Amino acid sequence: MKKNILSAILAIILIIPVMTSCGKKPEEGKSFTMPIDNDPVYLDPQIATDSGALSIINNCFEGLVRLDENGDIVPGVATDWSVSDDGLSYTFNLRKDAVWYVTKSAGKTIGEDYETSFSTALTADDFIFALRRAVAKTTNSENADKLLCIKNAEAIHAGNMSSSKLGVRKDGDYKLKIKLDYPSEDFLTVLTTAVAMPCNEKFFNITAGRYGLSSSYLIYNGPFYISNWNENTSVTIKKNLSYSGDNEAKPASVFFSVNSELDARAKKLSQGTYDFTPLSFEQYKSIENDRDVSFSESRNTLWGLIFNCSDADMSCRDLRLAICYGFDKSLMKKSEYMSEAAAGALPPSVMLSGGSYREKAGETGSLDYSAKKAGKYWEKALGKLEKDGMSITIKCTQEHENQLRAVLQNLQKIFGISCDARVSVVEEAELLKDICSGSYQIAYAPITASGGFAADFLESGVKAFSRYDSPEYDRLIKCVQKGDNQDRLKSLKQAEEHLISNAVLLPVFFADSFYGANADSQGIYISSADGAVCFINAIKN
Repeated sequence: MKKNILSAILAIILIIPVMTSCGKKPEEGKSFTMPIDNDPVYLDPQIATDSGALSIINNCFEGLVRLDENGDIVPGVATDWSVSDDGLSYTFNLRKDAVWYVTKSAGKTIGEDYETSFSTALTADDFIFALRRAVAKTTNSENADKLLCIKNAEAIHAGNMSSSKLGVRKDGDYKLKIKLDYPSEDFLTVLTTAVAMPCNEKFFNITAGRYGLSSSYLIYNGPFYISNWNENTSVTIKKNLSYSGDNEAKPASVFFSVNSELDARAKKLSQGTYDFTPLSFEQYKSIENDRDVSFSESRNTLWGLIFNCSDADMSCRDLRLAICYGFDKSLMKKSEYMSEAAAGALPPSVMLSGGSYREKAGETGSLDYSAKKAGKYWEKALGKLEKDGMSITIKCTQEHENQLRAVLQNLQKIFGISCDARVSVVEEAELLKDICSGSYQIAYAPITASGGFAADFLESGVKAFSRYDSPEYDRLIKCVQKGDNQDRLKSLKQAEEHLISNAVLLPVFFADSFYGANADSQGIYISSADGAVCFINAIKN
């Protein structure tokens, strides 16, 4: 067994083996298995969002550039690139031997004569169409915001301009030029993610709205291709022999097993059924002494109170402040998987300009316990809401029930008979489902960073869960996206402080996520850009 605690500044989670079998050297051409939570709804790179789909796309498609196992930007379809001094113009030279791989099932979608009628050459047009499609309002891509730095993208995304006006153009078939409205330190990293993968316009139109819904409606330009997609069972990818780039797949195949039974993952990893899997803390503890498994941790999770700001009562800032000031965090005991008291809303794994945001920003101001302030804001909230009393319900898992009951007992002492405070205990899956659907008042729950973009964590995590609406907060996030390094750091810290000072959430602890790999496997890594698991370099003893 080996345990590798990742430092906050790492962009990539590496799974490193600790054992070799009988002194044998690791070999290429092996097969690997990994569980995914759900059958992908679609594998359309421009709109896919779930972790399993992003991992499959990362292996089967290739953008202009890639992130390697060290977190460095390396060539993808582009052999080289240049950036203007003002950071507004990017020029990419593309490989002239890059092609689309068309499976037999996709060939049937194209037509009987597809081998002669369909050009498999991958050119700059495929990136132009993909980027235009990604930012188009009608596509409704959840990841379009990452591309809004491209010239005219904001107006196009708002529906106020034709996508043909996007700042991307070609200079011949194999040179792509991208113009930005403002410099973006993260732009090359964004180009490694699914939303920026190429898309063949002719094939897309042939699929007639079914692009990415099955393997018959996909073609591939990456190191792997989908050989089999069994609905609700598995997705198998195999080495793409037509791939000619620098990132040739070392495995023969990868089997993504659809398995939402989380409790079985540790056992299957220990038995060698799985080569890699995310693990809950309980699963990790159950096999932590297994010498045939190596482990890694990422400090990528925030635990705290999340307020549903769309709730009639919780929309009142004074009420939220009353609860935060009356919440005695000393009564919350740190679980074994919780690493430290939260120094802000953003966990240490979240990156900014190539380093840990948390290390650069330091601690963010917090709402420390004050019974006097809690009582003052409670009375103000009752007045604003024109109520004599209120009910408060905090949803949580059984693990935290007794601690939260102690917290609420103290709250009731502060607020008196005008407060009816309760704890509602649910399973973790139901808790997260209720948060996503807005079926809660307050939740004590985790928010986990799936990738390394700081603004993403605040937007798709905190803001989405809390349903918080504030023009000032939105302005700060835009400043994060548009500013230079120092301005981005300043704006991001202000956005973080805004959420805390307005009691949108109350950070309590940072926590770790766990990953396990068969100790005979190596070269599997996770991209910090979108959390995709990459098997391109995977080898096995």
